[in-house]
Amino acid sequence: MTKPLSGSVALQIGGAYVQKGYKLSTSVFGESVSGTLKLDYLELTALAKSAFALGASTGEGSSAFHLLAGPALGIRMRCSASIGVVGDTETEDCDSDDVTAMDLGVLVGVGVRRGSFRVDASYTLGIMNIAAEDSTEDADNIKNRSMSIQVGYVIPMGPGGGDG
Repeated sequence: MTKPLSGSVALQIGGAYVQKGYKLSTSVFGESVSGTLKLDYLELTALAKSAFALGASTGEGSSAFHLLAGPALGIRMRCSASIGVVGDTETEDCDSDDVTAMDLGVLVGVGVRRGSFRVDASYTLGIMNIAAEDSTEDADNIKNRSMSIQVGYVIPMGPGGGDG
């Protein structure tokens, strides 16, 4: 949902189901060991959006370039971890003793809109340690980072509705 503020600046509120995690493979005493952590989040964003018209046309067939920046709050929906020797791995669910229930990051992105069709590319840098305090004695500092591409169709709502 996008709410115009002034001129070419708007507030864009959004939500998405986001999957994050990592996969690690290494060799220990000649054995190939692997580990995987999968995190699923409901990610809520409140982004400042600045749009710039591309070309002279306005209206339904117009094009615009836009920049996005703001906070991204992730609420953990699911977490699973697996570790073991290749071919013999164990998978189990994580809990709040391993990974925090929330993640906080800063999202920056760019996008283009042509008529009602829109494409965005964004990068989110985690600013919150997601390793639960009880999970490690060494107090590891683990932060999420992610890149995403979103493709969408803009549906104008309300008087003067649009995407800017």
